Amino acid sequence: MYKIQESISSYKEALKLKPQSEDAHYGLGLANIHLEQFDVAMRSFDDAIKINPGHYKAYNYKGKAADLSGRGREAIDYFKKCLEIKKNYYMAHFNMAECYLNLAQHQNAFDEVEKGLSINPKYYYAYLIKGLIFLD
Repeated sequence: MYKIQESISSYKEALKLKPQSEDAHYGLGLANIHLEQFDVAMRSFDDAIKINPGHYKAYNYKGKAADLSGRGREAIDYFKKCLEIKKNYYMAHFNMAECYLNLAQHQNAFDEVEKGLSINPKYYYAYLIKGLIFLD
């Protein structure tokens, strides 16, 4: 079981000691996604990115938060930025595929799944996304 509030408290304590901790800001973003506080999460990811503009995972999860909050078109831009920084980050391809699926852009979704599978063909969830593409 996740103890989200305890996690958030820990990250905030870390930030009191080191306000420029990209890891603490990133962790706050992840915790807030669990709470479905997507705008708060996105601000935390922004803080991590301000400290480290190359923080590709922060861009990936900022995209995930945008997608989960119904802003799929915005999310695509964050996934693309993530992939500009780290070209072989398969999770961004799979998250983008899921986002495209939510936007009913099936060919784009399929293309992203295939790109991700070319990097990591053993990622189980990718095949679930692919199955959903074929059902739509």
